Amino acid sequence: RLSGGQQQQLAIGRALMGRPKLLLLDEPSEGIQPSVVDEIATILARTVKTEGMALLLVEQNVEIALRLTEQVCFIDQGRVVASETAAALRASPALIETHMAL
Repeated sequence: RLSGGQQQQLAIGRALMGRPKLLLLDEPSEGIQPSVVDEIATILARTVKTEGMALLLVEQNVEIALRLTEQVCFIDQGRVVASETAAALRASPALIETHMAL
């Protein structure tokens, strides 16, 4: 039997094998040990760039979200309450704190 984190890794790998034009990921770091999360993020970032793949990511881990995306939307109770570029958020951590406090 696979653990939840192993199942998550397998699901991501299977999705990437299909070489999709759009990859939808819901909390890909959930239940996965931090060292593996970093490796997955590296693979996803490289794949998105080299394959020209679009990525729609739902993620509470801000570091991973900023590493993998160009645009970040903050959602509260099902509504987009703010949208910023990942570059702007990396340059101003105070913006992250402002939006995460919503």
